[in-house]
Amino acid sequence: GLVGARTIQFSDQTSPTGIAGGTITINPGDSLKDIADKINQNTTLQGRIRADVIPEGAGFKLRIQHERGEQLLVT
Repeated sequence: GLVGARTIQFSDQTSPTGIAGGTITINPGDSLKDIADKINQNTTLQGRIRADVIPEGAGFKLRIQHERGEQLLVT
């Protein structure tokens, strides 16, 4: 798990150096749902980046996708 908070930034073809205002902070103990909610509730990312928690095998995974079909980079 995380020892401390981490910031995640999103970049795409329109904003290759990072989407201004398009960062989220992940804290120790955040669930996949918490992370998806932070992404989906970021007003800068709405209509551009979408996150979903989906079943995979016996567990779940976080799916992050670009809603406009652009190449996406998560750092």
